[in-house]
Amino acid sequence: MKGSLAVLLAALTATFGSSGCATVSTDVARSRTGPGAESGTVRVSVFDRKSQVAGGIPSARRVESRLSRLEGKRLVTVHESTESSWSLPDVPPGKYVFAVTKWVDEKGQAHKAEAEEGFHLSPGESAKIHAVLEDRTRNTAVTAVAVGGGAVVLAVVIYTLSHIFDFGSGKTTR
Repeated sequence: MKGSLAVLLAALTATFGSSGCATVSTDVARSRTGPGAESGTVRVSVFDRKSQVAGGIPSARRVESRLSRLEGKRLVTVHESTESSWSLPDVPPGKYVFAVTKWVDEKGQAHKAEAEEGFHLSPGESAKIHAVLEDRTRNTAVTAVAVGGGAVVLAVVIYTLSHIFDFGSGKTTR
């Protein structure tokens, strides 16, 4: 029983300790800009939530992002920005990595978000990158309830089984 409570407390501590963090998912959509083009274009938009992508209005927060090109075995920074939306024309073809490195929340607190996505850019191609910051503080209460509810059910099952079966003597009580 004490072990179950320890697991519950550890889960709740981990859940509440993760508030304020962010996860970043990146979608790269490509399209051809026209025949004969030797370079491409990269367009970046960073959104607060996945539900805001359809509206097309990027985050109002300060977001630090970076576009790097893979040259051999090392990444070379091509562009860095503190804007949530930016475009880079005349990008040579090659392998690239887009990364969101930091963002600032509505309280002015900075959060590291070392998430990145690799993609290949071909001549005449336009890469449209949508990065989504999803603040886990919104999901913390739901997760806490789910973890707490699961722990309560587990505790009740263990308690009930411990009274049905006498684990110490090997006898069944009724």
